[in-house]
Amino acid sequence: MRRTLILMMLMTCAALAMPVVAAGDDQTIPPEAHWTPTPPARSTVDVNRLVSLLVDKGMITPQEYTQLTHPQVSRPSQHSRARAWTWAEIDHNPVRSTGGD
Repeated sequence: MRRTLILMMLMTCAALAMPVVAAGDDQTIPPEAHWTPTPPARSTVDVNRLVSLLVDKGMITPQEYTQLTHPQVSRPSQHSRARAWTWAEIDHNPVRSTGGD
């Protein structure tokens, strides 16, 4: 009894150690699928032609056309007029205070 149990355990371990063979012959990709391993490259769009087409179709106005083709240059940010804090003000800030010094 003991000998058959050990033999069954060894056979089970041997069966689990063998790699499973997968047949890939039936999983071929048909040529009409036009599958490639790399995705196709992105197509580029001429923005000026697209915007002019949208104007011709009446989807956007000529004012929007000029905004899209000639974007506004943003102004540089304004310097803040806030003053610098002193260390004493930071130390005695009521928001940061923990109940007393």
